[in-house]
Order: sequence, then structure tokens, then C-alpha cells
Amino acid sequence: MLGFVFDRLNPRSISPERAAGIPSCNIQRVGIFHESRAEEVIAVMQRARLDFAQVADGLSTKDAERIGARRVIRDLRMEHGTSISYIQMQIDEWAEHCSFFLLVVDGGEVEKVAALQFNKPWILSVDKEKADMQEMLRNCRPDGVELADSVEIAPGIQDAGKILQVIHELGK
Repeated sequence: MLGFVFDRLNPRSISPERAAGIPSCNIQRVGIFHESRAEEVIAVMQRARLDFAQVADGLSTKDAERIGARRVIRDLRMEHGTSISYIQMQIDEWAEHCSFFLLVVDGGEVEKVAALQFNKPWILSVDKEKADMQEMLRNCRPDGVELADSVEIAPGIQDAGKILQVIHELGK
């Protein structure tokens, strides 16, 4: 999947027109939205040729249905102090309103993440500087891994060498 940020306050933000002009071959295209209304998400998805919308808090399950549940990736954040029961409640509530979950983990919360019961495919996003990626993968078994921030040399600019290094580490 190839992700595009649509948030004017984020230094990684891109316009829908610019995103539409970036070739992606057969790679699925994801728009990352923060505090956007459903109508705005739908319009940007059309203009930027997106397959999925990654949404966080701020959009309801009704909004997800308007976007199209099969096109929604629900972004969940497990930051320091977030209870496992709260994350599990979000997983259960959103199960019928999305295609995937993206779980963003702040640090090495292996035991907490391993205890979660996902009812849809899920993608793990963790800062490889704060957590042992090998341990997370071995114990938590995500369906995918999001690398964006951990392979950047500047906001929105990925380093091919870092990408290859992470892929090599994950293959061990």
C-alpha cells in the first residue's frame, strides 16, 4: 500500500491533485485523514484516486458507512497509558465498519498488543527505535507492518537504504 497524508497541518501533507499524478501501478492507494468530515474524505478519495481512507478518532461508524466500510482502515493509537480494554472496545465497535485496522504502538507494549483479539486484518505501526520489531512480530502476528516514519530522512521522504535495512531485519 502507498499512503498519502491529507492534513494541512502535517508537514507530510500532499494535495489530492499531486497524489493523483503519482503513478502507483497495481499498489493500493491509501489516504491518511485526521479530523476530516466524511464528505471531505469522499471527495479527496475521488480526486486522488484512492482505494482506502485511513481514519482515526473524529469519524463515526456512520461516517465510515458513508465512505464505504470496505474502503476504510481504522487507525487506533496505543499510546503510553492507553488501556487494553479501550483498544479492544474500539476493535469490537468498528469490526463491521472497516476492512483493516492500523494499530499505532508507542514503544514496546508487546504483552498488551498480543492480548488484543482482532476480527479483521491488522497492520502494526511501531517506532523501531522504541521497540524490538522482531519481538513484536513474533508475539503479536500482525497481517502487515507500516514503516513510514521509521524509514524517513525528512518528513515525507523515505530512505531506500533504511527500507532495505528494515526488510532485511524483518526477514531474520
